[in-house]
Amino acid sequence: MKLKLRQYGIAAVVSLGITLVILQIRSYPELGEAQARAAALSDAFFVPGVLFAGVAGLSFIADDGLFDIFSFSFLRMKTIFRIRKKDDDGPKSFYEYRMMKHEGKKSSLKFLFVIAGADLLAAVIFLLMSGSI
Repeated sequence: MKLKLRQYGIAAVVSLGITLVILQIRSYPELGEAQARAAALSDAFFVPGVLFAGVAGLSFIADDGLFDIFSFSFLRMKTIFRIRKKDDDGPKSFYEYRMMKHEGKKSSLKFLFVIAGADLLAAVIFLLMSGSI
């Protein structure tokens, strides 16, 4: 429970940090009308939302094993072209490599998807408030 709370907290702090940097770049304090402020807030929440959704999506795909063949290929090339030959204790086949890599691995990326969803929801709300649609 404590680890999950820490994951959500760190992701939320990073997201808010990115949002604040974007607001500073857009010079949020000098914006006068409410519509311009809402548009700036929409942009500021949209960027970390898309970033977190992209990272979560790529991490989900990588955890599923889509990129395993590439890492196994580079591992095999490294052992083939090694100058000093020594006994290879590594996996002999791709199946062995995949079983070794995913054995006992249980990672949850739910917190990234939740933070990305919250950012994108906030962006949509502020977009509707700005009247840009």
